[in-house]
This record gives sequence, structure tokens and C-alpha cells, in this order.
Amino acid sequence: MENKDLNHGVVVYDSNCRFCQAKVKKWQKKVGQSIEFKPTEEKLDSIKLILDNQEIHSAEAVFKIIALGGNGTWTWMYKRVPFFKVVSEFLYKLVAKHRHNI
Repeated sequence: MENKDLNHGVVVYDSNCRFCQAKVKKWQKKVGQSIEFKPTEEKLDSIKLILDNQEIHSAEAVFKIIALGGNGTWTWMYKRVPFFKVVSEFLYKLVAKHRHNI
């Protein structure tokens, strides 16, 4: 699956969240310099993936980052499998709400 639309993007994440820091560290190993990760002190409800003036949030952003690392299956499912998007966003919000306790 092609990932050319993800090159040179920026991921903005909560710098005060250990869960977020751990995920970013893992993603950086997989994507290398293809995408920039910027911590912020701003209180965020979700990560932000910014591509070509388009901001993507929540589960879709996570799946696109994973796709850049070489696994586009999750993005494909998010866009094409009925109810997968709804379930993914629900679970993302659940984890995001409790991420400081993880």
C-alpha cells in the first residue's frame, strides 16, 4: 500500500504524557526521518498529524503513521471495513481519556 502522501508530515503530541512519549519513540524507529514529531505543552485530546495543510486526528492519524512504517492494513480497514472506523475512534478516545494513568 502506498504511503507517498505521508512524507514530510508533522505529528504533534502531548509532551507531558508518558504513554504518548513511548508510542512516539516506537513510531520514530519505524518511520525514521520521513515524519517529524513535535511535542507540545498544549493540552491535546488526541495526536495531530498534519499533512499538506490537512490536519488528521485520533485513530486515523495513528493508522497513517503505522502505514508510513510499512503496515497499511489498519488504514485500509479504517477506510473500508464497516464499523471499523467507529470502533477505532471509540477505543482511541477511551485510551486517550485515560492515557496519563497508563
